[in-house]
Amino acid sequence: MFIYSVAVLLIVAVANGQDCHPDNGCCWLGGWCGSGATDDCVNGRWDYNVGCVPYHQDCCLPNTPPTDPPSPDPTSNTTAPLETDPPLPDCDIRNECCLVGGTCGDAAFDECPGGTWEYGLRCVPFTKTCCIGQITLPPPGPTTTRDPSITYPPLNLTDCGERPAMPALNPKIQIVGGETVVPHSWPWAVELRFDYFNWNDWRHHCTGTLIHPQYAITAGHCIAKSNADGIHQFRVVLGSHDQNNPDGLEVISELEQAFVHEDYSTSIPGSPNDIALLKLDEPVELSNRIGIACLPGYKDQVFSPTDNCWIAGWGETLGTSQQNVLTEAKLNITTNEECDYKWETGSGRVNLIKPEHICIGNGFPGACNGDSGGPLVCEKEGKWIVAGATSFGAAGCQSWNAPNVYTRVSYYIDWIREKMNQT
Repeated sequence: MFIYSVAVLLIVAVANGQDCHPDNGCCWLGGWCGSGATDDCVNGRWDYNVGCVPYHQDCCLPNTPPTDPPSPDPTSNTTAPLETDPPLPDCDIRNECCLVGGTCGDAAFDECPGGTWEYGLRCVPFTKTCCIGQITLPPPGPTTTRDPSITYPPLNLTDCGERPAMPALNPKIQIVGGETVVPHSWPWAVELRFDYFNWNDWRHHCTGTLIHPQYAITAGHCIAKSNADGIHQFRVVLGSHDQNNPDGLEVISELEQAFVHEDYSTSIPGSPNDIALLKLDEPVELSNRIGIACLPGYKDQVFSPTDNCWIAGWGETLGTSQQNVLTEAKLNITTNEECDYKWETGSGRVNLIKPEHICIGNGFPGACNGDSGGPLVCEKEGKWIVAGATSFGAAGCQSWNAPNVYTRVSYYIDWIREKMNQT
């Protein structure tokens, strides 16, 4: 993410009858910005990949995609600006596609002559997708078939919560403001991708945790607030690290079922029961890049500030580190009493934290948009146990005295087992 001068930030253009800041891709698409965790996206769905101004907010897009302006000439290396857009140089600093020699167009209707649509590069206007040509790209995406010439040391598949041999963990790295993880060092971290318009345009939506070769957990709001037509719009990517540069050894799994907790609600302070269980269409093969985290042993299992606990996710880094790669942070558990006090004194919200929540850190460093549903794991007797799934945090992702709030997985251990036994 780039930092702009005040003069640039004050530029405003008009789109869809609204005054739209040039960086507000949500506005250009006819949407509005709010909180995907606490607000309702009426007659629409939350798109966590479309930029908002301010940047910490989420984009609510209408269910019917807007009509785009005419596509630019695919043979040109510059993007034709909207008539109402401020004048742009040959390569606007925001136009990542142009900067790497690509052109912006409509991936659903336009051809990408001799090239590939690259969804990880930003275009101007933000409604467009980047066509990269005459550049050698990584393999076209994850597949379910592994290259037999590349082997990885197998794990003991009778055990959960084991990490492959990796360099020592660096406790200074952060999800917001730090560095990336050693690839596949958290083998149970999975991507949840969403096809927003049923155009086979798969975007990162949330993070999750693999707890069984055929089951993963994530946040309930990742499913319930998506306004998806069905589970066919979701898929899980396992063994991933860099979303923009897949190595071809990732595994894509469709969903057979998705269970959102029956009592999940955003009308109750704290949005309790924010958990979902995902059943993959078939079990995945475990290795040192795809593994499972241990579930808590019982409902009242205690996780304390002295435990060795980490969070991970592919969410927003606010421009302070490389985007679209898995990042991590070592944080201390915050007791529910202290967490509730900090949220009440900081935001005025009373009785926000419930027994089914578990809090970590102090707000910064911490999780951000796109980390929803991701793992909070703690080491117990040499095993990594999933203690929480990312639920919500303070707007801006960098607030002090506002600990990150996770769904306490141990509280739902009976519910998880019940759902797994039903299928």
